[in-house]
Amino acid sequence: GVPSTDVRNPDPHLRQRPIVGLPTLTGFARDGTIWKGGRAYDPKSGNSYRATMELNRDGSLKVTGCVLFICQSKRWTRAG
Repeated sequence: GVPSTDVRNPDPHLRQRPIVGLPTLTGFARDGTIWKGGRAYDPKSGNSYRATMELNRDGSLKVTGCVLFICQSKRWTRAG
């Protein structure tokens, strides 16, 4: 029951692009050990959020997305 295309994208022209390979983290610039100024796209909701990223010592990635002043962090690990 999972869509194979970006059906919730707010831009109707992008709703046919495949979910696999979809760019979800874009526009970041490195500032020391943190990457700032980027956007995180959530294909489940079709929303895009201001975001920062930081590489953890264990190789995982801390991704923090914000809406207004409310932020939430998630730990991402490599697939494999």
